[in-house]
Amino acid sequence: MSGSEFGCRRAVLVVLVVLVVGILSLARLPAAAQARTVATPPPSTQDCALAGAHVAHERRPSLAGADLVGCNLRGSDLRFANLSGATMRRADLDSANLSGANLSHADLSGATLRGADLFDADLRGADLSDADLLGAELAGTQLVGVRWGNTTCPDRSNSKNDGGTCLGHLTPAAATPSAATPSASPPARGESSLT
Repeated sequence: MSGSEFGCRRAVLVVLVVLVVGILSLARLPAAAQARTVATPPPSTQDCALAGAHVAHERRPSLAGADLVGCNLRGSDLRFANLSGATMRRADLDSANLSGANLSHADLSGATLRGADLFDADLRGADLSDADLLGAELAGTQLVGVRWGNTTCPDRSNSKNDGGTCLGHLTPAAATPSAATPSASPPARGESSLT
């Protein structure tokens, strides 16, 4: 078993533990509350494939520092997850919901995040070199200290052609003619925090 496979399997184990803790906490809920709670199927454990996994029901699920190199997290619901310092080189995060997630100092180099929802996520100090953010939602995202380098920006531009950054190219709408005219007030989801 390679180090990458071991790291991915370890990350799957962490997610499973988070799910078990959530299930155990459900056992303590009154019957009326349990009736309103929808059970979430556990993620697949094969080769760290968490495609479609939903761990957002847990309060701030933690995968901080996890080794998720090359993992398939496509379509995963990781809202508010703590992925700070996680190593996710070449991970597939296409269409993943990472809104409100803590990805500070995460290594996302070479990762694909096409159509991912990163609304209000914390990417401070993250490495996005060679990452593909085409169509990703980055409104409200904290981007101080992000490392850009040959990054495909949400609007199809490339950071290497835009002064080494995707700042100013964070919304897919920026590539459409209708976005050429600035509006008097910014949309609720369309700007990122740089402070």
